[in-house]
Amino acid sequence: MLVINSNNPLINKKRISTFEKEHNIKLPNDYIDFLIKYNGGSLENNNIAINEFLGIDASPINDEDVTHINDLELHYKNYNKDYPFKCLPIARLEGGN
Repeated sequence: MLVINSNNPLINKKRISTFEKEHNIKLPNDYIDFLIKYNGGSLENNNIAINEFLGIDASPINDEDVTHINDLELHYKNYNKDYPFKCLPIARLEGGN
């Protein structure tokens, strides 16, 4: 069983709906449920390459994280021109991908 640890603030459907409207995207219902339950986070006993799942309004990973690297909204605003049409990253992998 996968265990996800998150220090991100809890969010609700209203906040997710605002995110969707601001970025003209529709998130899958399963992903909305994941965001409401965890809002991103890291895997405990991680045996796969995922470093962190991104969250909305995510907390910095440390005091030096001025870019809030795990924040889905900031990630989307900064990099959406690099994504294929209608694609949204939900995690960070080893090496920054």
